[in-house]
Amino acid sequence: MAEFITLESRHAGQIADRVFHAGQQADFVFGRGTAMFSKIPAEIYGRTECRIVDDAAARWMEFGFRMDHLLGGNGAAGYTDAANYFRLEIEQSEDLVNWSMGKFVPAPVPVVALGGGVFEYWSRCLQPIWYYNIIVDLTITSNRYGKSITGLSIGGVPVTSGMSYPYAMPSQAATLQTHLRAAGYTGATVTSVTAPLTVGAINHTIDGRKTMSVTMSGSNVTMVRDNYGTNITSGMSYPYAMPSQRAALQTALRAAGQSGAVVMLYGDAWTLSLPDRPAASNLQRQSSISITPDDPYPSWDMFGTYLGNQSAAAVDGTSGNVRASGGASLVEALRQFARLKITRGTRYSP
Repeated sequence: MAEFITLESRHAGQIADRVFHAGQQADFVFGRGTAMFSKIPAEIYGRTECRIVDDAAARWMEFGFRMDHLLGGNGAAGYTDAANYFRLEIEQSEDLVNWSMGKFVPAPVPVVALGGGVFEYWSRCLQPIWYYNIIVDLTITSNRYGKSITGLSIGGVPVTSGMSYPYAMPSQAATLQTHLRAAGYTGATVTSVTAPLTVGAINHTIDGRKTMSVTMSGSNVTMVRDNYGTNITSGMSYPYAMPSQRAALQTALRAAGQSGAVVMLYGDAWTLSLPDRPAASNLQRQSSISITPDDPYPSWDMFGTYLGNQSAAAVDGTSGNVRASGGASLVEALRQFARLKITRGTRYSP
């Protein structure tokens, strides 16, 4: 929400009628979200809002603002007051850093009269948050070492027919691919890329996750440092051979003061791809696998209540290459932000 209120500006008891900055006369001066000076006689104030709207085609982000002026224009062309004192334009961003114009069109109901001379103006972003009834490619990838897939879910539905869980990864990648294709997932691929064995260690605490630094020589862990960079040596018996001594390293770290330490192994990256999946809803874009053995970690809620060990046995997939059923690519924007740009109107000469 943002409010813009024009105030009567005074300096040394006198009403200010002009303000200069770097030798240039300013049309508006804003401070902490409030209009402290305006050269125009029309007030600029209001409230901005965002809302999420669904229709048969997509889920949309719409941006609106409220003002006691009947404005000309629209979300695509920009808005102006009747006397052309000021101009309002909507900027869009997906990261709050880069802002762009020309990203909005009028909403299906672009102007709402609220009574008392107050109006709401609504615009819709050109790019939806996501489309319905499309085709996507689903991908699940992981480099967790020494894991077996114990289950696969697509669109919230477990895949069980013709499957022979568990599948050791990546050694049984080809078998998993064959079974998926036989189960009706035409074009499914399961591939892997060779990578060296590495070790990650995180201390899970009530204050958050503290990443530790692991030093290796070949497949041996020769030193672990805490999140402050201090060597952890008390009670440790370096080196720890991986993967056989993973559990021993985790136990030793917890005994050495890193009470929520979890040691995880990483290696060959393996990827399960399911192309050309129809998705009538966003749920049908979702995919995930369950793996074993688990790497559970301690957890606390925002109030500091201990929740016990949480599972890390799920790997969620992603969806991409969004396109219409006819094959045309579609652009979406999952994260969207909007703001109003206020500039002088055509009443003022350049």
